[in-house]
Amino acid sequence: MITWEELRKVLDTQLDQLLRQEREKLRAKGPYPMAADDVWKRNVIPNYRKAIHDISFCGDSAYSGKIPEFARNLAEGILQGTGIELDRSSEMFVRFCEGTVRMYLEFTKQRQVLNDEARSFRSGIQSVATYLPPVAVDGSRGLLLSEVVEKYCNEMVAGNNWQPKTESEMRAIYRVLLGIIHNMPIAQVDHAASSLFKETLLKLPSNMTKKPLYRDKPIQGVVKMQIPKEDRLSIAKVNAYLSRVSSLFHWAIKNGHTTTNPFHGLKIKEKVADYEKRDPFALADLQALFSTPEYQTQKPKHPYQYWLPLMGLFTGARIEELCQLHLDDIRHEGELWVIDINAKGDKKLKTLSSCRVIPMHPRLVDFGLLEYAKSLRKKGHIRLFPELKKRRDGYSQDASRWFTRYRMRCGVTGERKTFHSFRHTVINHLKQRGEVKEKIAAICGHKDESITTGLYGKPYEPAALVSVIEALDFKVAVTTWKV
Repeated sequence: MITWEELRKVLDTQLDQLLRQEREKLRAKGPYPMAADDVWKRNVIPNYRKAIHDISFCGDSAYSGKIPEFARNLAEGILQGTGIELDRSSEMFVRFCEGTVRMYLEFTKQRQVLNDEARSFRSGIQSVATYLPPVAVDGSRGLLLSEVVEKYCNEMVAGNNWQPKTESEMRAIYRVLLGIIHNMPIAQVDHAASSLFKETLLKLPSNMTKKPLYRDKPIQGVVKMQIPKEDRLSIAKVNAYLSRVSSLFHWAIKNGHTTTNPFHGLKIKEKVADYEKRDPFALADLQALFSTPEYQTQKPKHPYQYWLPLMGLFTGARIEELCQLHLDDIRHEGELWVIDINAKGDKKLKTLSSCRVIPMHPRLVDFGLLEYAKSLRKKGHIRLFPELKKRRDGYSQDASRWFTRYRMRCGVTGERKTFHSFRHTVINHLKQRGEVKEKIAAICGHKDESITTGLYGKPYEPAALVSVIEALDFKVAVTTWKV
């Protein structure tokens, strides 16, 4: 069964072909007469917009054939040309009809821009909506940017380099790239294009695809809305976009698709220290988080809502590392109970150094973690939190959303305070206590950068980390978990 993403690619390809044909026509025959502009502005564009509105709001009536006839014909023509079979009575066909009209609307707008350029002798001036380099004179173009994106993404997925969440995020970034500089041959992407991409990112709103105000508008239309500075993408997010695109071009160079990386070195220098990007929890925050009824008088709805904050505070582990734990990862090693954070089975870790075995903090034993795990084994469970299901973002997706709501309810607000703040709290606490930084790194799963201990020494044994774990002497008073 064909997916919406595959249908979108069909429409993207169709738009590329139409624009390519239009450029060739303008080079051969010159610009359209001025009267054509009036026809497009007064009739064609309004008709497209009305059709989009009608399809979007016709609800179930769309299935009974009330899609505008010209929109249906346009969609039928594309489907017939590609040989795609799509049930004409399905919701997917309705979406494809709307997408087709949106594609033709975009084409009409771009055609106006191209026509204006054809009338002008100043074609070297580019803008957000007009950066469409021509095909090389000899007709050779190499691969289009979209084709290289697809090859790169497929290789990263095939090599197990990306989790589903990462793939989704990367593809979203590359869609923004294509939306800004358009789908040109990758060998023709130059510094003018990369500068345009960077400048446009600085004008875009955060969460653009999620907010109804922006998500259905083309990027050029969003830019024209003049988004307030406080609502725009953060510098860190802009730098992340630039870094991901630079990685794409680095791969393209190594694979012979282009010779330059115009996105290299474009990151914006930000005068914010790394430790300021996330806040550790203050003592008042911890008191607020652990003084609720869930920790004092009654059990929470799900066990993970009791255990995850406590385990985050006394291990410094990432939320996904905790959510995906198996009962076998809570085990006895020598004279110690340990927590084995590994990538066995369907578990995923952020880096190779994230794999580690750390001693269990005595407070977790006092809270009843061993008895809780024992009760699950008796019931035949495999995972420590069987109620958490694996979703696109891993096992932690539901838990992460719950914790955001929970901390807000507790009065612990602020964008820089998240579950990851437990990790910052642990690292900062141990650093202020003067603990050996290599041992802090071993507990938290960071790479040991020392040549002596990192390159030649083996990982710390759990017994060597006991004193560091026990230095986490947070004074939280909670009711012990009752099986």
